[in-house]
Amino acid sequence: IGLYSDRLRRQGMSRRLLMVTGVPVLILGIEQLFVAPPDAGFGYLLLWNLVAYVGWTLIAVPYYAWGAELSTDRHIRTRLAGSREGFTIAGICIAIVLPTLMGIAEQPDQVLRVISHSLWLLLPLTVLAAALLTPEQPAPTGDEPAATPGALAATLLANRPMRRLVAA
Repeated sequence: IGLYSDRLRRQGMSRRLLMVTGVPVLILGIEQLFVAPPDAGFGYLLLWNLVAYVGWTLIAVPYYAWGAELSTDRHIRTRLAGSREGFTIAGICIAIVLPTLMGIAEQPDQVLRVISHSLWLLLPLTVLAAALLTPEQPAPTGDEPAATPGALAATLLANRPMRRLVAA
């Protein structure tokens, strides 16, 4: 999905297309997992887990790459990444506290149902807001050759801190 996202970008298309496409896929997968029938077996859970992960990947990979393209200023990119992670943590905290505030913390099936149904509203709104309200940056000129997986791996392995991180 990352390579496809990069290719779309190089052809002058936006990463937003993949992000918007991933929304219904992720929602459907989460709905089937979080509100699964009582007789759901291994095959059912495997299928819907794969659907959810494909949906998440369609949203997350282009989203993270898009954030790095919004500015050439490293300080702005750092602020964007920091705010993205801050909002992620805030969302996790809300998802943890909300069941207690709603009085359903002791009912796991209700918690999963509320989270699943909340995605039907929140995910399309937030992805569409990002897609519609963020100005489009110019696509690469195409003068640079597209990076191959081998070239990317060589670049990463040449970076000593990256090697240490991967080893850890």
